[in-house]
Amino acid sequence: MKQRALKDRLLSRVFPGPRSEEMLGDLSEESALRFRMGTSVRGWYWSQVFRSILTAAAMSARHGRWLSTAGIATAAYVTAGVVEYLAQMALKNYVDVRPGTVAGALIGLAALAAAGFAAARWQRTASFVMAGIAVLGIVALISIDAGSVPRWYQLTFLFAGPLSSCAGGMLKTRRRSAVRARRWKFPAPRPEMPHKRR
Repeated sequence: MKQRALKDRLLSRVFPGPRSEEMLGDLSEESALRFRMGTSVRGWYWSQVFRSILTAAAMSARHGRWLSTAGIATAAYVTAGVVEYLAQMALKNYVDVRPGTVAGALIGLAALAAAGFAAARWQRTASFVMAGIAVLGIVALISIDAGSVPRWYQLTFLFAGPLSSCAGGMLKTRRRSAVRARRWKFPAPRPEMPHKRR
């Protein structure tokens, strides 16, 4: 059930408003039908979530926003690398933060989450594009220099790196939604104007 909630939140962040409700309703109906038929639902549901995200990226590209989204995502990914490097330099006298250590992994994942948050500030889907860039970058690094860091470190960044970026972006959009909800639910009272006596 927790995984379903995560998938549903992920889709609702990519597709805002009534569109996400329609998609979630369709996916829920289809998964219930598949469950009754005795077929595997978990793998199918994840594949539908990722296909939907790819569809959102394609729609964004069709509407001409892909270039700005890709630029924001790339800038955020590079910024995450710079922040990670600066944090490692600042902490190297206190903690072993070299690549391949737990502290190094935590700093890298925190930098990716912060960059995902910042990317979503400018463009809602930029953190998801940044997650794709992170996967490509990590796969390239693993294939070029597989033996420089332990396997657990590589796998941690391969899976948790993109998730950190998405989590940062989801946190930003969730915060933005909460601010809008507060603004509309509780409007500020109008100040009373003093009446002039004549």
